[in-house]
Amino acid sequence: MASLPETLAATSGNQKVLYGKTLVQVLPDAAILQKRFPLDSSGDYPLVGDYFSALTGLQLPFGFSFLGAGTEATATNTTLNQSVAGQTKPAQVYANTTVLTDQLSYQILDRAAKSGSQAVMSALSYTGKQMAISMRNMLELELLHGREGLGASAGAISTLTVTFDGATTSPGILSSLIGARVQWFQSNLTSARTAFSTSNYLTVSAVNVADPASPTLTMVETGTSGYASITTGDVMFIGGSRGVSVASSDTAVPHYEQIGLGLQFSATTGTQFGIDKAAYVGWVANQNSSVGAFSPAVLMNAAASILGRGGELGKYLAVVSTDQWSVLNASLATNEQFIGSNGQAGSVSKKTGTDDIVVKHAGIEIEVVPHPFQKRGKFYLFAEANLHRIGSTDLTFQVPGKPDTEYHYPVQGSALIERQCRADWQMFYEKPPSAYVGSGVTFS
Repeated sequence: MASLPETLAATSGNQKVLYGKTLVQVLPDAAILQKRFPLDSSGDYPLVGDYFSALTGLQLPFGFSFLGAGTEATATNTTLNQSVAGQTKPAQVYANTTVLTDQLSYQILDRAAKSGSQAVMSALSYTGKQMAISMRNMLELELLHGREGLGASAGAISTLTVTFDGATTSPGILSSLIGARVQWFQSNLTSARTAFSTSNYLTVSAVNVADPASPTLTMVETGTSGYASITTGDVMFIGGSRGVSVASSDTAVPHYEQIGLGLQFSATTGTQFGIDKAAYVGWVANQNSSVGAFSPAVLMNAAASILGRGGELGKYLAVVSTDQWSVLNASLATNEQFIGSNGQAGSVSKKTGTDDIVVKHAGIEIEVVPHPFQKRGKFYLFAEANLHRIGSTDLTFQVPGKPDTEYHYPVQGSALIERQCRADWQMFYEKPPSAYVGSGVTFS
């Protein structure tokens, strides 16, 4: 019988493995607004100690007197009306601390101590990159949607898979959550639906975003979470953002995230930054809960609402979902260019669409920013100059109080090293009448 040639597997000891020289990151680094708005450290907005206090004028004085002509030497001409005082209050902005931990075994650290013949890059380098991206993404989710949740169920849970109302989340949000521990709350956002603790929790294992209008998320259960009770309108939060130990029967559960822009713009009651929104309409943003089909006209109508409230002119940002951006881009298809081989207008090739969208309306210039973490059914519009990132520390791996030392220490009783990074800030919008939140966006 003729002998068979050796297989590639049989000679694998003679083959060299060629490795890439970089870490290929397949998940998004979506820190779009963090990069655009660095931590404030100016004279007007210094780094905070306890909290930042912004004196805010909420009600104008109205003690007017009208001394008309022809009534000289009468009480009408000489007696002043009673004063009606204006109202100012300090908006107290507390920075919000977020901490991320990771652990590495001694073996990994020893065998990948540095890049070179043994490793593509040092273990500390690649874990640092992963931690930084994860931390930035979590902070971006907080500043956009903090205390509102990351999506609502469109129906009762099926085994361990939830179908979302696509308007309340986005493919970008769900895709970033693989491996995350999550907790579910009832639609009032204060009553727990599932439990969360070190021994009872749900972990995201898979997502399906093929249909962005009805994406699904699958979880695995550790311990007893009570997941079978998840039903229509229940809202998902990152595990731990409501406390490190919460029972499924708990009510009035507090929030530990920062107050996101969505809640700053949409709330009409309750106290934010020490000021009661129900008492002062000047502390409430412009809102539309039933936008409907998205178009450039939607943004212009939002700008008109802002101007109607006395909002200032100038540069604004519209933070939209990627699907909303596509609608706007398609609406510009009439601005097609036909380019000939000589670079002049012709019919050889066609260019359509745009990289940048700017909408102008009566002195307001709106730069449209597509964001993978913006919910499909919602958009924000706000004056760029009024948004501030207030705090003491941007993303750092340093030991608190030791600016020249990074945090990586042995875990007692284990052959592990723990590494931490943290940030301490709160996104703060100082003039709500110059902001707008639109929800109920639909797509044909």
